Amino acid sequence: MTSTNKSFCIAYAIICKERRGNYVWVLERIKAMLHECMMPRVIVTDRELALINACSKVFPNATRLLCHFHIEQNIVRHCKQGFNKEVWGKFMSYWRRVCESASEPMYKYNLEKMYNRLVVTNRESVFDYVYENWLKDYKEMFVYAWTDKCRNFGQRTTNRVESQHANLKRYVTRGSSLERIAR
Repeated sequence: MTSTNKSFCIAYAIICKERRGNYVWVLERIKAMLHECMMPRVIVTDRELALINACSKVFPNATRLLCHFHIEQNIVRHCKQGFNKEVWGKFMSYWRRVCESASEPMYKYNLEKMYNRLVVTNRESVFDYVYENWLKDYKEMFVYAWTDKCRNFGQRTTNRVESQHANLKRYVTRGSSLERIAR
């Protein structure tokens, strides 16, 4: 993060498989370029466990956060069917309140409120999904009550990286080779 509140990329890497060893190799190369005072304090990723584990190994002191956008996309994929537009919007509003809870007591309150609303509409399975897959083991990595304990400058998504990745894929798809990109 710069003094003008802008983030920027310091490196790009193309790997053949999303495996822990490949991620570790890339992250170690990045670490070698940085001075001690420049080590990342916060790393935001999707829930790619190989990447999370590699970040833990190479940057053990960095706080690891999960991307809100990717979490919501996952919930849409697994839970949206069977909701009409209005009810889905209400559920997502409850979900965001849970995620944006500023304290643990507020988190518990918002979680219970979301649970009760889902029970009333006979959608306990949606609560079960978000709790079992996201909240139970990962809430400390994306709910504000925990993530705001570290300075993250409001970085809660990987959108900037995802946008650059999409641009690179479009460039390669149009007939360019990786060799030409690397030059």
